[in-house]
Amino acid sequence: MRRALLLFLVALCVLSACRRSHSAPAPESLEWSNPQRVAILGYNGDAMEPFLTRDGQFLFFNNLNEPKVNTNLHWAQRLNDSTFQYKGELQGVNTAALEGVPSMDRDGNFYFVSNRSYDQTASTLYRGKFAGGNVSSIELVPGISLHKPGIVNFDLSVAKAFAIDERRKFELRGEMFNLPNHPNFSVPSGLTAFTGADAKGNGVIAANWGVISSTVTTARQIQVGLKFIF
Repeated sequence: MRRALLLFLVALCVLSACRRSHSAPAPESLEWSNPQRVAILGYNGDAMEPFLTRDGQFLFFNNLNEPKVNTNLHWAQRLNDSTFQYKGELQGVNTAALEGVPSMDRDGNFYFVSNRSYDQTASTLYRGKFAGGNVSSIELVPGISLHKPGIVNFDLSVAKAFAIDERRKFELRGEMFNLPNHPNFSVPSGLTAFTGADAKGNGVIAANWGVISSTVTTARQIQVGLKFIF
């Protein structure tokens, strides 16, 4: 009985493989074929991170993204399928910091990336409302950032093999974790803000509320190992 079942499964696999090998290949998608250059009349700078709105009427983009350049958001209006008229920089959104990677949903909610407040918020994703070349009600998108600095960590591993003969050798290895000994702090304590009330009824703030008391990575660690391979 077991042997018959095994033969049945083998035959089923063979039939399945034959069916796949003789099936017609999936048709090649032509949706993204024949790319054409798009002209932005009245603009001769760099156009990076382009975004075309759902109705095809507006093209958003940012200029060159390099430290020596003030990267801002721009927009253009459609004239035909491959030509847009440059309308200028978007108003109400650009600062001396970097603004880039624009996009917009069907309800006119405009999204972009900026490092304008990263040192204070550890956040870079913003949103606003677009209308007539102006972006208003700009705010950080909540729920994206962990509201803590990024983690910086470098590990180092160095190994050297010493051959005794063709089959046997020693391997000496040294490893360092968190090489620069950089502290990566955890988020501030925020589980309990108030521990009670004083005689006047004012809330008593917990002593450790909002305090960073730990790190998420260890201090520098060094280990050395010797392995004999035979």
